[in-house]
Amino acid sequence: MDISNWEALKNDMGENTGKPLNQLLNIPYSYPPKPVFLSLSDPYDIPQKYWPVINDPKYDNMLKKQQLVDSYFGAVLYVAYTAPSNIQTFPAGQSQATTIKISQVSVLKQTNVCSVDVRSLIKGEASGLLKGVTLGLTTELETKFGYSYSTETTDTKEKTFTKTVTIPASDKDRILVPWNLSKILVVYRKHKTKGISLICADETIEQSVEKFYTL
Repeated sequence: MDISNWEALKNDMGENTGKPLNQLLNIPYSYPPKPVFLSLSDPYDIPQKYWPVINDPKYDNMLKKQQLVDSYFGAVLYVAYTAPSNIQTFPAGQSQATTIKISQVSVLKQTNVCSVDVRSLIKGEASGLLKGVTLGLTTELETKFGYSYSTETTDTKEKTFTKTVTIPASDKDRILVPWNLSKILVVYRKHKTKGISLICADETIEQSVEKFYTL
């Protein structure tokens, strides 16, 4: 699924706006594992009063934005993914506790769909009146999407951690898949004549959820 194409993304997701964690638990197993798009929020139009601090890579001043841009809007997309190295097989037998290693790698880094994050989108160095506008926009994103803004550089390198899990008793062989649940904030520009373009995609890994599949 191409998140740079808003219309295709919206059509593919349809009315799929349910709770992502519940949907994650219903994901079927397939190999090799691929990212699974779980839900998409309703779009939110960013008020024009915040446009001065939107660091649009194509239209860098307010005059151009007013002349050429119809709107800026954001939404949140939830994605579940895992790495093949995370998957483990357990033979039939009694329950046991074991330590597993989980790797978390940004979905956005794997797809290279957009290099602009929220930190780059919002003019963090603004001063004077624009400083208040910047604060207003970051508060809006927090309120609408529960998305925290930081002026620190996002660490997009692979992260690995260990976790102890209990393998339930079963008379069948099982596969353990640690799914990572990611929350992606996407922001688009709607041009007055040239359609919609993705200008920001920022990812936060929310949690890791272990799911067992019977072979």
